[in-house]
Amino acid sequence: MKGKQIKKKICLLGLYGVGKTSLVRQFVYNKFEEKYLSTIGVNISKKSIELTNDFNENILLEFFIWDIANIEKFDTVTQSYLSGAHGAIVVSDILRESIIPQTIEYTNKFLEINNNSKIILVGNKFDLADKNSFDSDNYISKLSSLNLPFYFTSAKTGENVENVFHSLGKSLI
Repeated sequence: MKGKQIKKKICLLGLYGVGKTSLVRQFVYNKFEEKYLSTIGVNISKKSIELTNDFNENILLEFFIWDIANIEKFDTVTQSYLSGAHGAIVVSDILRESIIPQTIEYTNKFLEINNNSKIILVGNKFDLADKNSFDSDNYISKLSSLNLPFYFTSAKTGENVENVFHSLGKSLI
């Protein structure tokens, strides 16, 4: 591919067990593992994608994906992980609506450190939702105060995973 090459640091944020690592593995390696070791600190993965910008130019976007372990407090170590990020994917678990306030808090804290960064919100584990009783509009409305793009995803099936990263990528070029 001929064209411009761009490198971008993005962070995945969210509470323990929301599926951050599984989303990264699905995007980078096209696989899902039921069992794996929990992330301690940060795990960095890399993947390149090809995009076309608004001027119809080909762009090779190289993501450096920082999968950051559960953040219970935003200390100096956490702030150093987040510093310099061009974007973030803030992940919540749709089966645990009680964590939405933390999702909002993580988003706002990230923006305090990287105020010009792009963010996408993700409601993960969509494959586990009871399609008859899950109210997706209600879930989204609880996050609407952030006024950010939102996707339902399934790291297990791969649903919308590529779309999330491509959408973030398009916003970064």
